[in-house]
Amino acid sequence: MRAGSRLSGVLRCAPVLVLAVAILAGCGNLPASTGYSPPRDREPVIHAAWTSCAEEFEPNADDWGRYPALLGDGFHPVSAVVCAREERDQPDGGRDRVEVESRVDDIGAIVGALRLPDEPRSGEGCGDGSRNPPWLVLLDRDGRWLRPGVPVNDCGLPRVEVLDAGEALRLTVVRTRVVEQIISGAAAKAGCQQRWRDEFRPSPQEREDGQYLPSPPVGLPAPELATLTVVCRYRMSDTRQGDPTIAEFERGSKVPSDRVAELNGRLVWSTPAKPCTAHATRFVSLSAVVNRGDYVYIEVDGCMRMLTVVGGIHVLTQADSDLPALLAAF
Repeated sequence: MRAGSRLSGVLRCAPVLVLAVAILAGCGNLPASTGYSPPRDREPVIHAAWTSCAEEFEPNADDWGRYPALLGDGFHPVSAVVCAREERDQPDGGRDRVEVESRVDDIGAIVGALRLPDEPRSGEGCGDGSRNPPWLVLLDRDGRWLRPGVPVNDCGLPRVEVLDAGEALRLTVVRTRVVEQIISGAAAKAGCQQRWRDEFRPSPQEREDGQYLPSPPVGLPAPELATLTVVCRYRMSDTRQGDPTIAEFERGSKVPSDRVAELNGRLVWSTPAKPCTAHATRFVSLSAVVNRGDYVYIEVDGCMRMLTVVGGIHVLTQADSDLPALLAAF
């Protein structure tokens, strides 16, 4: 299966490990002559007692909000907590996004770097901002904590002293928490994506561009399965619990080589899709068709339509009436 490039909502500028002030490192696009300085809180916000990364971590905080005040001399930290998100492979072949909470006791270097001032903005010779400090909080002897601001350089990016000290931290993992299943072991074994956009619901732009055709253009060949074709079955999300345009993996398998010809005989251009407003609860994706890596999607309930994607063209027709039963065999 291709990577989930069809899924919407992917953030381009959202690094995994990031302090709110450091977001500029991922999306810095301010002109060099703006004289920018971060809009910071006047005083540090000190909290009574640390709870957990699950409660306090904000990996996707407002990029352009107010930033924490720089660390002054009035708060005396003795340790730190670092929160991070990472992807981890699972024994069954799946992959999860995991939140990791770590404790740091040797904080001399990072505290010294965090006490540095912001540099005046000049913007000359700025880098690409690809490095980011960890998301951390500092704790004092009484268990109080604050999230320190990160001093920036003359480009409005985190100072190199903070970046270097952050990378040198010696972390002791306290707890981990799975926050999202990226792909299940069953989907990975079958060669399917865990989630797939409902291709039968075109976006407004796709509708406007007229990319969904009721019949194939002249000369367009009918779909033809490759020898090794994966059948991936998806169930639409419950509208009360998730995005109704995103389907979740249900099961998958390969089409036996001795059944490919039979299935190809059913993947023929048929009549234009009948008027229908029902939404399918399940659909099937057939990969590696038309010898160009294109796809065929088939609703196995609802309107029971077939959508063939060939070179960016979407042809929506009525599926062969025997297709759903045939696909159920795989």
